Amino acid sequence: LFVAGNNGRVYRTSNSAGSWSSSSPVLGGGASVVDAIAIAPSSSAVVYAATNNGRIWRSSDGGATAAGWTNITTGTVPGSATLPDRAITDIAVHPTDANTLFIGFGGVSPGIGHHVYSGTSGDGFATWGWTNISSNLPNIPVNALEVHRTTPATMWAGTEHALASVSTAVS
Repeated sequence: LFVAGNNGRVYRTSNSAGSWSSSSPVLGGGASVVDAIAIAPSSSAVVYAATNNGRIWRSSDGGATAAGWTNITTGTVPGSATLPDRAITDIAVHPTDANTLFIGFGGVSPGIGHHVYSGTSGDGFATWGWTNISSNLPNIPVNALEVHRTTPATMWAGTEHALASVSTAVS
């Protein structure tokens, strides 16, 4: 079980909340707050955490150690999209692929469609890339994401005004 700390850390319990310990280093810098945490449905060893200043981190050891967290905010493959410098409001992980995730952003930015991104890696996040997949969404904050469990090419985005369907382009 994990809980987001307002000090930029993720906390973990392994004894039914009998005690808690810091699982992560400070994620996102000094004044950051962890806004979202997600555990990959297909592998409890993979945990993602996102901050209010637009940073996304991945743990490959189930959040057991601070050394297991990697900052994956900046894509490492050519052509990777640059993530907005705004609060990440939610994380959804592909139901059968722990190396594919989706993140939603709050706030607004110039232009339309900078609110939902997919992150993928074919090598366990030795390298990774980001793609903006918010093409059909209005320029309003996204507060929640949910990937269809049996048809992962479909995802829903809960926005400030409505629920919208987003194509993940991933099956």
